[in-house]
Amino acid sequence: MRKIIFRKLILIFIYLIAIVCFSELVLRFIIHPQNKFYLWSPSRKYIFKPYPGVMPGVGNRAIFQINSDGVRGDELTSKSSFNILAIGGSTTECLYIDQWKSWPYILQKNLSALFKQNVWVGNLGRSGLSTTGNLIEMKYLLPQYRQVDLILVLAGFNDFQSSLLNTFIQNSYKSDREKIEMVFVGRPPKERAKFYENSVLWSIVKKTIIYYFQKDNKEIVEDSVGSWYIGARNDRKRALEICNNLPDLSISLKIFENNINEIIDLAKKRSIRIIFVTQPSIWKNNLTASEKDLLWFGFTADKRKYYSIEALAAGLKKFNSRLMEACKKRNIEYIDLTDSLPQDTSVFYDDVHFNESGCLKVAEVITSYLAK
Repeated sequence: MRKIIFRKLILIFIYLIAIVCFSELVLRFIIHPQNKFYLWSPSRKYIFKPYPGVMPGVGNRAIFQINSDGVRGDELTSKSSFNILAIGGSTTECLYIDQWKSWPYILQKNLSALFKQNVWVGNLGRSGLSTTGNLIEMKYLLPQYRQVDLILVLAGFNDFQSSLLNTFIQNSYKSDREKIEMVFVGRPPKERAKFYENSVLWSIVKKTIIYYFQKDNKEIVEDSVGSWYIGARNDRKRALEICNNLPDLSISLKIFENNINEIIDLAKKRSIRIIFVTQPSIWKNNLTASEKDLLWFGFTADKRKYYSIEALAAGLKKFNSRLMEACKKRNIEYIDLTDSLPQDTSVFYDDVHFNESGCLKVAEVITSYLAK
């Protein structure tokens, strides 16, 4: 009796394996396997509803829409006659800003009207990406585009903040495979570490689970209402030590410059015009009490220790200066936003992130530069 039951179980197992294999083959025939790099899961839409007052100058509802190429922005079609890629971290991403109020989208609208042609701006910004991640974006996403006319790179802040955490140097020495896993949510089969990730069936099952059962989206670090910011600001207020002396940034600045040069090399190799943009901040000597309440950056690996506003302003200035110096050496264009924007809540909702008015101002500065 036991042998009969065992044989039946073996047969059921074999049938199940056969069904899975057959289903995989049919799906591969119907659905071509993913053979591209994706910064975001394609064709997804996220809705954010920030708590009132958490982000001054930000609306109470924001749509974050991803096109079929895994890029925040409109679909890229043959109707577009001039294509721009905006690369950077969260200040390019504009997570809590409504799709049509983010600075890359406003720039697209401005330039289309100014030059009377269809301009497309793809937003490749993503929270936490330093120039190490931006370099990976350039290396693996550029070949996927038939035509890119201009690349805008807003960089420097994440390189600086991750240097305070002692992670910037560590990440720069990781292998390309490790960096790819840090940057992209989707990648071609040959770049996937686990064999089952190549399965179309697995991909469908995974997406179904995420859609119906997973409340928290792992692609988005912040929560949909912005309560994360409240905790981060309180952590800074509870700091036991506010340090005025920055750590030695010389190695980080050198890696930053090397990354900038490699990004330039990749653009030049494809004969693409590239413009770098400096990162402005709200940090200044005479911040009001309400402005200080918005701050949360300057943290270290030791959560009890933070850097002072003066130290942060000096550190970011070093990275912006190094960016401009690197551009001058290579005869590359750059836009210095630090001289063009007020350092207050008419631009920022925290240390460095742009609110809706700030996005409008950033887009206007870049539009004016290109108009010349």
